[in-house]
Amino acid sequence: MFVKFVSKLIKKMRTFTKLLSYLFSMFTLLLWSCHSSEPTKKINLDDIRPKSNSRTQKKSSSIEKDTLASFYNYYANDSAQLGIAKITLDTTLKTHFLDRFSTAKKRLLLTDSTSQKFQYLSWSFADSAACFEAFYNWLDQAGLKQQSIQLGSGDVLHATHGLYVIAKNELFFLHSEQPLAYQKWLKWFEGKPDNSSIHYVLRMKPKQKTKWFQYSNNKLLVL
Repeated sequence: MFVKFVSKLIKKMRTFTKLLSYLFSMFTLLLWSCHSSEPTKKINLDDIRPKSNSRTQKKSSSIEKDTLASFYNYYANDSAQLGIAKITLDTTLKTHFLDRFSTAKKRLLLTDSTSQKFQYLSWSFADSAACFEAFYNWLDQAGLKQQSIQLGSGDVLHATHGLYVIAKNELFFLHSEQPLAYQKWLKWFEGKPDNSSIHYVLRMKPKQKTKWFQYSNNKLLVL
């Protein structure tokens, strides 16, 4: 009996010893894992702050340079002798009524060799139907009190000298505080590489009524 008791006791002690050995191994493994793991990566606020899109800025700058370059070519080689010395994009204007009819628009500030300044606006259209739809809609609010005016006789709201060209697929508005050389500007318009044949011309002077013309064979015919 005593021998059996001792044998059982020895077996239990061995089992207990194995359990302690297993627990010790697990504890050692866990401790080694905690020390060997990489430290948590710190977040740099500069990495998550929004950054400006340099590609977009470069693209926008490139488009602006291309736009101005094309106009420099127009004026540098013009046969109308306009003497344009400086061209910049006009960012001072608010949304114009005609902007809703065309996204192909140009707004420029021009200065000639005599320091006369011009405000240049134009809208291009896919065809004459789209162009004249925009033109007639503009007439519906172009009066002195933003009332509708008649083609050929209405007085357009203006405070400076102005030249408005209604072409086949383009509307071109030019303003200046000083008198305009109308014939030279019409000659230049006809000589543009992307020229659109002219249908109507409006001439404006401060405190005077708008004058309407048809344009045919380089001549202005009073409407």
